[in-house]
Amino acid sequence: MSLLYSSKAILMFDSLIKEVATRLHLNEERALPVVQLVLAYITNKEAGGVTGFVQKFKDAGLGSIIQSWVGSDAAHAHEISEGQVQQVLGGPTGLLRLLTSRFGFNSQVGSSMLAFLMPRLIGSLATNGSLPSVVPSEIASFVGDARNWLTATAGGAIGYSTQATKAASVKPAGNSLMKWLPVLLLAGVVVFLLSYCGKKPVVVQASPSAAAAATNTTGAAAASDSTPAFPTGAGVLLAMIDGTPALKVYFENGKDGVSPEFAERAKPLADYLKEHSEVKAAISGYNDATGDAAINAELSKRRAQAVADALKALGAPESSMVLEKPLNPIGTGDTNAESRRVEVILRK
Repeated sequence: MSLLYSSKAILMFDSLIKEVATRLHLNEERALPVVQLVLAYITNKEAGGVTGFVQKFKDAGLGSIIQSWVGSDAAHAHEISEGQVQQVLGGPTGLLRLLTSRFGFNSQVGSSMLAFLMPRLIGSLATNGSLPSVVPSEIASFVGDARNWLTATAGGAIGYSTQATKAASVKPAGNSLMKWLPVLLLAGVVVFLLSYCGKKPVVVQASPSAAAAATNTTGAAAASDSTPAFPTGAGVLLAMIDGTPALKVYFENGKDGVSPEFAERAKPLADYLKEHSEVKAAISGYNDATGDAAINAELSKRRAQAVADALKALGAPESSMVLEKPLNPIGTGDTNAESRRVEVILRK
């Protein structure tokens, strides 16, 4: 029975990985860790395992929703809203924060993804109308190293491009404290700068009036209002996700011109495309929810093309770039400024 149960669950995970890949415009290899992290959180024995996870929903008055997921009739499983996801799984140590910190999603995308995954993952874990008290070894093996991500800091997963992080540590040596005092002081300054830059990524703006949003990305213990920094006008963010560059390009309201800092910020991604001919860059334009929908759709397309042209100017092969319209291009940011963007995600 155990082997049948585990095989059925793993087949379900395979289907979910494909769906996550489609929804996030990723290849399946990069969608896999998303499912692994969510499943690691659900089955985390340090937090009470599956039973403890389910109790979070019961405590929030959502016991009937959870019970519908455990039943054998998946067609009658109740949907959960993004607001309910944020209610139960939000907060500084919640699953939503872990998901957005590690993979660079905004909270709306993360909430939507969790609302999709929760009924299906809990349903796949259930057998004969009940949830396991001990997770089968096959499922634990599927989760793998994702268990370690539950305590990893966001800074270790996503590094934003900034010149200020290029500092080296200094190791003093010798017998005389006074002799090495200047070195010790310098080391202290370096440590302070590293700590500061690790907490507040630098975002270069295209205009003086566009101030960067402050952020604290120290991981699971961060404050609840902490989110990845993004420009309030035109600007560029470069992130490294599992060693692969990803780009977010923000635009002024109604404009399709890239920030003057694009060349500097986007160069690592363009270089990566030049060095990896098998990789494709999926370029997707998003817009805020204000104004005429048809005009906004055309504006998003022009912005995506402008980013593609700017990458070509940096030497990225034209054959490596694909313009893709996202499933939901409207208002996916937490603010209008965050919604006015183009995302570049690399796929193999």
